[in-house]
Amino acid sequence: MEPRLHGPAQLAACPQCSQQYAFGVDTFTPSRPALCYHCGAVCEVTGETVPGQAVEVQPLTATTRLSRWDIIAFRSPEAGRVQIKRIWGLPSEQLTIRDGELWVNGRWLQKELHEAVALAIPVAELPTFPSGLWRKEKAEHSTVTDTVETDVFCRHPVDLSADEHLIWTYALPVPTGAERLSLASKKSSALAGELQPSVLVDDWPGNQGASYAYQPVRDWGVFLRMKAFAAPLVLRMSTGGDVIEVKVVPASYPPTEVTNGSAKAAPSAMPAAPAARRAATAPLAPAHQPLTLTTRTWMWIFRCDGRLLMGSDVSGPRAYAWSADFRHPTAPTQLMVQASGPVTIERLRIVRDLYLRTTHRDGGGVEDFGRLGSEDYFVVGDNLPVSDDSRGTMGAVPRSRILGSVILSASPAARPALAPWAGSSLRWPGSADAAE
Repeated sequence: MEPRLHGPAQLAACPQCSQQYAFGVDTFTPSRPALCYHCGAVCEVTGETVPGQAVEVQPLTATTRLSRWDIIAFRSPEAGRVQIKRIWGLPSEQLTIRDGELWVNGRWLQKELHEAVALAIPVAELPTFPSGLWRKEKAEHSTVTDTVETDVFCRHPVDLSADEHLIWTYALPVPTGAERLSLASKKSSALAGELQPSVLVDDWPGNQGASYAYQPVRDWGVFLRMKAFAAPLVLRMSTGGDVIEVKVVPASYPPTEVTNGSAKAAPSAMPAAPAARRAATAPLAPAHQPLTLTTRTWMWIFRCDGRLLMGSDVSGPRAYAWSADFRHPTAPTQLMVQASGPVTIERLRIVRDLYLRTTHRDGGGVEDFGRLGSEDYFVVGDNLPVSDDSRGTMGAVPRSRILGSVILSASPAARPALAPWAGSSLRWPGSADAAE
């Protein structure tokens, strides 16, 4: 259930950048080098093992109602022990996996913003886990003013001046051997170090040692928290050749409107309240001018399940239809933050959606799981590439084997926290725990 729940792990640290890691003992292979996602260097495994995370189980009663996305504990005769998984499918539903997405009763299951945020897998965060390639540059000359090699702005809040860009490129650490030698011979290696720019994939740093083919992930999101924010900035999300642009405007700036082609709607004066509210979906074409989002200090933008989801501390959740395709599926996933005035970025989080692999795991395609029984639940682990769950021989879990709902506790203090914001709460992202 990584990254929500942490099992026993081997501790490791990068000797080059000091980034700390915890590799699951179930997947860690000492004979294979563990690589740093910040700089690409080979990590040094300390040999120290930290215990897994303790959880509390709220017992299931006859009146307990289980919902989609609940984390449950249940008896598993196949594994001979209690297991913890997340509910994806409910009793009597017809389930199909199509290219990484779940279809329920013939309809695409589309998450709301609060659900996408709560289920998201961490990819990078400034300043605590700056994986990937980061740089700042001047807009007019594309002059690089700071890179990951300085290791300065990645560890502290980022100050941008007018017409300065902050650019993040998703990258994977290059394995030792021929691929590393090949990268070193490229002209860009001075900036890239030992990291290889890549399209976003369903990887997780803690899985090093496990063997599986990566799957490209189209759906990802950005959280931004700022101070000294007085002039608009533009967020540009590029995925496989498909580009989304959102203009972010300070609430104190002259009033602006949300633009969607020819249609216009004034932003909400207050955040939307309940998480259960479903955002109305408006049409949007990639050729239209950027959308506009008003904020005071924080905001979320998430492309997920065929929609673009947005919300902030000023404007409640909104959704726009987004029919995107990978025109260049190997093009690196990239984020650009373009400032038009001085701004300090206190926190920038990049997350991705869950990619639901089929039984065969190393491919997309379509797999039909039929209709669940009237007391059966389809359960899946959050660490999808390596999870044994209802997609395989385990099958659906009957209610009679469910012990109860899982209440998460804190991880052991000695364990590096790669994703301190990753929890099970399905609150609107404006709640205190999500915004922090």
